[in-house]
Amino acid sequence: MQGPTYAAIARSSASSVFLDADGGRHGQQSQSASPGADAPPAAPADTAPKPKPKLLKTLRCRLASPLAVLSASPDGSRGVVGGKDVLKVVAVFERELRETANLRSAGGTRLNYALTDAKWARSYAPSAVASAHLNGDIVLWDADRAASASAGKLLRVFKEHDQSVNRLSFHHADPLLLSACQDASIKLWDLRERGNSSATFEGRADKVRDVQFSPTAAFEFIAAFENGDVQKWDIRKPNEPERRWSAHFGLALTIDWHPDGNVFASAGRDKVIKFWDTKAEGRKPFQTIQTSSHVARIAWRPSSFSSSSAHQIASCSLAVDSKLSVWDLGRGYVAEWAVEEHDGPITDFLWQDSDVIWSVSKDHTFVRQDLEVAGYHPYELLPPCAGGWNQFGDYTFSLPQQHSHTPVLDNSEIRTSPPIVPLALQPIPHSGPLKQLIAVYETGGFNDVSFLQLAFQYDLGKNLSSKRKKGGSAAARLDLPRASQTWAFLQLLFGIEHKNHTSNRKPRDTTSTIRNPRNNHNNNNSNSNTRTTFPGVLSAVTPVVTTPTSTAAAAAANNWVFEDLAIPQLDREDLVLDILNFYGELGNAQMCASILMVLEGYLTRVDPGMKELWISSYVDLLYRFNAWSTATYVISRCGIPSIEARNQESTTLYTCCGFCLKPIPNAPQPGWICERCLRVTSICAICHKPVKGQFSWCHGCQHGGHLRCMVDWWFGKGGGSEGGKECASGCGHVCTL
Repeated sequence: MQGPTYAAIARSSASSVFLDADGGRHGQQSQSASPGADAPPAAPADTAPKPKPKLLKTLRCRLASPLAVLSASPDGSRGVVGGKDVLKVVAVFERELRETANLRSAGGTRLNYALTDAKWARSYAPSAVASAHLNGDIVLWDADRAASASAGKLLRVFKEHDQSVNRLSFHHADPLLLSACQDASIKLWDLRERGNSSATFEGRADKVRDVQFSPTAAFEFIAAFENGDVQKWDIRKPNEPERRWSAHFGLALTIDWHPDGNVFASAGRDKVIKFWDTKAEGRKPFQTIQTSSHVARIAWRPSSFSSSSAHQIASCSLAVDSKLSVWDLGRGYVAEWAVEEHDGPITDFLWQDSDVIWSVSKDHTFVRQDLEVAGYHPYELLPPCAGGWNQFGDYTFSLPQQHSHTPVLDNSEIRTSPPIVPLALQPIPHSGPLKQLIAVYETGGFNDVSFLQLAFQYDLGKNLSSKRKKGGSAAARLDLPRASQTWAFLQLLFGIEHKNHTSNRKPRDTTSTIRNPRNNHNNNNSNSNTRTTFPGVLSAVTPVVTTPTSTAAAAAANNWVFEDLAIPQLDREDLVLDILNFYGELGNAQMCASILMVLEGYLTRVDPGMKELWISSYVDLLYRFNAWSTATYVISRCGIPSIEARNQESTTLYTCCGFCLKPIPNAPQPGWICERCLRVTSICAICHKPVKGQFSWCHGCQHGGHLRCMVDWWFGKGGGSEGGKECASGCGHVCTL
């Protein structure tokens, strides 16, 4: 029978402590529960909530070496902790933690290899403990015999994996065990049988980092892989997974089922916790939580008298933070609870009940802690007011509702943002201590349409004259008079190409001459060379106009009246700096960056810090509007090393075999043969030879080949009457270039 839905659990005001499927990842029964019971029945909706248990003080137990794994017995009275050189059973009492057995000290075992995981079996084998090791062995122990005698506590050893076993998971009802291995395989073991494994599951993805049985379905489990995939399997169908999710960028390190069996969470190296609905048709998470560091472990908080705990999940960092955070899906931007009882990073933890957490760390300690005693609320340390700008120039702000009033803003609009309700969780109850008003102030001062058109139309190439002309014409077409006049002024300031109407062209004179206005149109032949000239790119403006003797005589004969004009010496760079500062104060990073790139080589006194700020701000705006090509061009042409380095960062291309889908590592020596299926991964569709260099392919049919072969096919005679647009492989697909 299918368990209650996630929304039903969210609306329930009282529910029981949930026992997870992997022997202690979630909470366990309280000590008063019977040892053989699997899980207490859920309380009816109309039952009065249970009283909150008394608070427990924090207990610590220090061992000889760093700890990495933790699991609890079915009755919650004992726990198995382990590390590289430790595998011990610790009894948990109300006021103390006491070591009761050392599993590695069994006589005649000779198991001298590092531990990777350990899990306590469920109620069908309340004394069985399974441990996984680096050499691929899985050892089954008897914890009760270990506490009473030094020998005879090792029950069985499973030897089928060739590489390290990363994770173990016990079935919630049947004596079944799953093992996730570095060899990209998952094996199913039946503890009732003495032979080999019952089934092997090949994910065809990468090394398996985590695996977990479903808490409600008898045949389902999920697995996380190092390439970021998460797969859902049925143990009756070992050939193919039921569903695949491309969950994370990088390693997917941990997964955890919600008690309802329909929703699970995953996390990994990309610092994101994602929540998935297995019943939904789409392959996108319905909720995400961004964390500050890589996530090593996650575990849903068991339900309690507070209905909001059904929507909370705990996480710990991989190697940076020693804090354990509890997140509420109704507020995913700041943790609901935080506990800092360890001096080193937490390596594993579990919920004993809805408030008590067990954790182990690299600081050699096993700690039992109560949220109400050892925890605090991080949001209480944050200011109640916040604000920020988006790429459109709108300002979003939040204020405490009890102290806020609706501001009066002229020529603007206030809109209150609706609450975000995930599809799979309707509703998400959240009762925070502070109610806030969230609103958006639309300034209307940023024209994103003009910004994008100018970004695509501005010519930032090598031709100085064309750059200025195209910049001004682009601004003029968009009805931006200030920008258009700025480009026209820069064109005038840095030189204009004049046409000479005479056959014998003379060198340009830097002296300004004045001609008779009456001869402007009537005597073009005699006065064609007598005109006002402006300095070229490398010329200077003289401070006083000088008049030759012949010109003075002509002026006297024609009754000219003039006086010497004083023209100030112009410093072009000072003028450009004033323009840059003007647009910088307006916040127009696009204009500042474009001017700097257009006049590259002519400006020597620009502050390097301001130049980097303007160009980096322009690149960030281009990123926000997904103008990737323009941003890449600006980065490569700006001449600032710190910005140019962006094109060499985070540019990784992941490839996989087209036959068996095994990821191909980005090794220094590229491989053209798949390690799994031993087939050539890239075959040219035209010459049928392996592609060992640049590979060009169609995104529609996925066929391609050598770049030179594809160029010849497209633009040569091989394409036939259609110009080479039909796929060269003969699949019939019309490829686009």
